[in-house]
Amino acid sequence: LQNDLGWLFINCSYMENLMVSMERCIRYTKIKGENFLKKIMNEDLIEKKWPNEGKIEFINYSVRYRPDTEKVLKNINLKIEPGEKIGIVGRTGSGKSTFCLCLFRILEGLEGKILIDDVDISQIGLTFLRKKITLILQETCLFAGNFKYNLDPLNEYTEEEILEVIQKLGLEFNDEDNILEKKIEENGRNLSLGERQLICIGRAFLKKSKIIIMDEATANVDIKTEEKIQKVLNELLLNRTVITI
Repeated sequence: LQNDLGWLFINCSYMENLMVSMERCIRYTKIKGENFLKKIMNEDLIEKKWPNEGKIEFINYSVRYRPDTEKVLKNINLKIEPGEKIGIVGRTGSGKSTFCLCLFRILEGLEGKILIDDVDISQIGLTFLRKKITLILQETCLFAGNFKYNLDPLNEYTEEEILEVIQKLGLEFNDEDNILEKKIEENGRNLSLGERQLICIGRAFLKKSKIIIMDEATANVDIKTEEKIQKVLNELLLNRTVITI
């Protein structure tokens, strides 16, 4: 009887642990989805090659993370002119990253609106909007595959365009005759931190986005590598609107 009770408690504990997974799955089904295609103006904007300037304007903009929380950004009013280089500085929790989440509409605005080239981004399909803004993160994102796949994962550009970007980035590997076929391990484990970040910058340059957001992109590299990255950025992002956190 003692052994049976012992097994009963073990099985009950095991079942309880498994039910945590079920509880989380049920909770995920109740999460409110994104307004994926709220209103579509995409066809008109494609013809106009929007955004062709890179002007950003916040008008009385407020946002919060959940209905039961306070506003994170309150009545923000600002205008960023095309080609400007803007730095966002503040302590932890001051809303720096929230500012960027709003541009991608990961957070929907509570009040006010955001205009990019005089177009209200709340009226644009999310897929189209997010393709037009480039984000360079502190943590690099690389995939297992070759060099070409990591620079152009959607296969949208020619080899000539990719090689031109590689040349401007100053990336050289003596052990490879064809740099586009150089193997890259998952998360770029066979590359240095600086090389990984340069690849992510190369992705941004290939997209030719007029708006680029850099979230502490050089925080994990040494001073020498940062100088090289800054030199590349000054050349490649000359006529782009750049927001740096």
